Amino acid sequence: MSLCSASRLSHLDKTPIKSIKSGRGDLIDCVDINHQPAFDHPLLKDHEIQVNIESADEAKKYNSLIQSWQLDGQCPDGTIAMRRITKEEPAPANSININFFSSFRGKSTAGIDKGFPQVCIEKDGYYGGKAIMNLWEPHVRPNEFSASYMALAGDFSAPELNVIAAGWHVVPKKYGGNRTRFFAGWRGANSTGCLNLECAGFVQISNEIALGATFPELSSIDGSQFEFSVMISKGEQGWMLQFNDTILGYWPYSLFTTLGPIAPASTVQWGGAVLNSQIDGRQSTTTEMGSGHFAEEGFGRASYMRQLQVMDETSKLRGLESPTIAVSRPSCYNMKYGNSVLWGDVIFFGGPGRNPNCP
Repeated sequence: MSLCSASRLSHLDKTPIKSIKSGRGDLIDCVDINHQPAFDHPLLKDHEIQVNIESADEAKKYNSLIQSWQLDGQCPDGTIAMRRITKEEPAPANSININFFSSFRGKSTAGIDKGFPQVCIEKDGYYGGKAIMNLWEPHVRPNEFSASYMALAGDFSAPELNVIAAGWHVVPKKYGGNRTRFFAGWRGANSTGCLNLECAGFVQISNEIALGATFPELSSIDGSQFEFSVMISKGEQGWMLQFNDTILGYWPYSLFTTLGPIAPASTVQWGGAVLNSQIDGRQSTTTEMGSGHFAEEGFGRASYMRQLQVMDETSKLRGLESPTIAVSRPSCYNMKYGNSVLWGDVIFFGGPGRNPNCP
């Protein structure tokens, strides 16, 4: 039995102190913080939780956006909020996880749509990254996914690929519906890693946010725009994950080879991704990215990320320097990059997928 399989069984057996049934269908378990899946990892058996983590982010408060389950209850102090995984859900090592993280190295992984747009910066010495992204609920075909994300990666020339990512995604096959969910994932030493808390590794410290849970409010065309801030940054014990003003937890450095305690990230990416399940990707998929509208339609119609920033060795956030824009199939999905005083570095991106100009 693999480490991931063993951890998944352990995850299913976690006894909650309290359970909250969300009106959106999720069941959230409030699990003792010391009995969470992270400590099933052999390298974390004696790990001491870093509770008092000070955030380096000096951004404004984001109090308007919550997760759906919070409308029905709260997890008590001393617990973490975990979306309950059913036995019917795909295992962590399924094609969703493999395709998403393999794509960062540019491999010809079957299914990943090569047209997904990215803005990327590459230079040794990134200690974190941040973005504010708006939320949509794109149409996604049953065996595919659509994601909007930020990711940090280690040295691409190293034998092992190390990646940490966070954002929102829609994955019908995994969750049994087309709802938009907050996600985070990692790939580390010996090709280990997974999404959310589906394997041992990520140490959660928050009882306020559940990885994989839905949002009660989403952006609408020419209507209200709902957004959240996500940041990944180096801390004392690992790479910290922050959602708005809440620090969810961290990935301990022991999980990685090229993202260790003295190894900053060499690449930071922001953008969208789509899994195309058509045979060998020869035909475009109708799965949408972002809002399903192209970047040039702008605010209120296209998906965006603003305040794109990287963190330096002094824990200061700064704007992007000479970013690279990569869009290989602009007739399917595209991206526009810009900069303004109010929004800083910003990208608009997305598209409908298959259309008369994208067969």
